[in-house]
Amino acid sequence: MRVIIVFFLSLSTAEWTTRENEIYFQDKAYGVRGVNWFGAETDCMVPHGLWVHSLDYYLDRTRSYGFNSLRIPFSYENVRNMDTVVKEECVLRSPSLQGKTFRQALHLLIGGAKYRNMTVLLDFHTAGGIITEFPYTPVVSEQDFLNTWEIVLYEYGAYPNLIGVDIKNEPHGNIRWPEWGGFAGRVIDTIHQRAPWFQGLFFVEGIQEPADHSVWGGSFSRMDDFMGRVPDARIVFSPHVYGVSVRGNIALYDDDSNWMGWFAFLHGRYTNPICIGEVGGWFEGDDEAWHRRVLDFLRRVGVRNHFYWCLNPNSIDTGGLFDFDWTTINDDKVEFCRQLQPSPSFPAFRTFP
Repeated sequence: MRVIIVFFLSLSTAEWTTRENEIYFQDKAYGVRGVNWFGAETDCMVPHGLWVHSLDYYLDRTRSYGFNSLRIPFSYENVRNMDTVVKEECVLRSPSLQGKTFRQALHLLIGGAKYRNMTVLLDFHTAGGIITEFPYTPVVSEQDFLNTWEIVLYEYGAYPNLIGVDIKNEPHGNIRWPEWGGFAGRVIDTIHQRAPWFQGLFFVEGIQEPADHSVWGGSFSRMDDFMGRVPDARIVFSPHVYGVSVRGNIALYDDDSNWMGWFAFLHGRYTNPICIGEVGGWFEGDDEAWHRRVLDFLRRVGVRNHFYWCLNPNSIDTGGLFDFDWTTINDDKVEFCRQLQPSPSFPAFRTFP
């Protein structure tokens, strides 16, 4: 019976695609002004800050500042334990989530975003409590990884406002493009086969390339040919871009040639869009100057879509859109996002699932 229900939903799920370096929803260009909101990958099993304000509060506040999409990290362990009740102390100010499981809490989050005409990007962020170099580990096999995405999309894949899946957060260390590109291709092929009702996009990050001093997930410079084939029209290139707050003084020397070499050249080679998956920092001193330089570059080359890191003030090397009281907004960061993406989209999504 459940298979029949999922098939029925698949007939009504919204269409997402890309062309001419733009994201499209139901044949209309979709501009992303997004923000990362972490915590669902931790032992809280829900985004952080819900001990201060409710889920509705954060959705309403971010929506009021023109943010139309949330990148939500999750962990391998939390997906594999979906029916564990979220920690009571993590949802003290969010009655709708009290007593709910991880499975239920994520439904409420995605549904709450849909009600506000906002989208959600789900991100396979950690396994074993860390951001792993490779997608698979001695504990998590490639098949485990693929099965995890199948579980996630069986549960949430029919939501029309699920803009996409970020297939693996921040490849780094010893992984190189032939291996990473091949793995990304297998993940995408598997999702096509096992979750055909999912009609969202596939966000593929870069890698850390030691030769060009890029950040984790940041570089496409050695990607001579994407996975040995023409990229799927549902693929979005999603590099991470950080400055002084994360990378230190080496970021003082970033310029057009760095950013063009890491990812912006993709605009000239492919029709798939670029959407920055993480960009952010303390926005003070040298880091503020870096923010203004990268903003100027991204606007000049036409890379507008982005997810700022992050909503949370408890990100130790960047801070967040909210100050430490989880209430006061950092106007400088909001203005950076506004200037980078001045035209976020808020389409009306269908009423199910």
